[in-house]
Amino acid sequence: MTNSGSLTPNADVVWPAQWWWWERLVLGLWMLATLVLTKSYAGNLISLLAVRYVPQPFQTLQDIVDNVRVAVIAQKHSTFEQSLRVTQETQYCAHSEIFGTSNITQACQVSSAATCTYWQLLLAESEILLFFPQEVKYGVFHEIAELEDKGRLNFLTHSELAESLDTLVRAGHHVLVDLDVNHRKRMSLDFSRKGRCDFYRSRESYLPLPCSMVVQKTSPLLHGINKGCVLLRSNAATS
Repeated sequence: MTNSGSLTPNADVVWPAQWWWWERLVLGLWMLATLVLTKSYAGNLISLLAVRYVPQPFQTLQDIVDNVRVAVIAQKHSTFEQSLRVTQETQYCAHSEIFGTSNITQACQVSSAATCTYWQLLLAESEILLFFPQEVKYGVFHEIAELEDKGRLNFLTHSELAESLDTLVRAGHHVLVDLDVNHRKRMSLDFSRKGRCDFYRSRESYLPLPCSMVVQKTSPLLHGINKGCVLLRSNAATS
């Protein structure tokens, strides 16, 4: 005995699409948020496992001033020391001894800034524009200069700086302030000896020092030097 039946369309069942639009929206947002969080967590986890995180808290001179646990060491008789200590009177006397006060016909202040003053010395036969750093009155350099009275600023000789790299800076309680080219050389030599990099350079730079090469006007080397300087500037190696 077999049963037989027939299929007929059910007109009573209706599934409007607009009934499910908000459920689909919630599901899509949840899947998107899950995907973003999963990818972000996986990327951070891989980064932490693959590369060791090394804190670099000192990126500016203000960071050094604000941290009372850190002292500063710099090279003695350097431009950095002079910019913090030298006053207007001592600079003027020094240059007066060089040029002789009898040759100076007039000294007038041309313009002043926060940390320096330009003085124009009118000599008997020529006019020379000289740069006279004054004593710092305010700003971050003034705060750095005040660290010497607090025992947090020391000036060492060139040979003493090489020793302090291992005894003071490597310990983490001293910061070395010097020319960028000197930092690169010290870090390269230290990496060659130790096989690892224990130091980092700050992102902030200060006190730019212009450098130039002087040759005779009719020297055959002049053309080659100019060509090399143009090549360096075109490759963004210098400014």
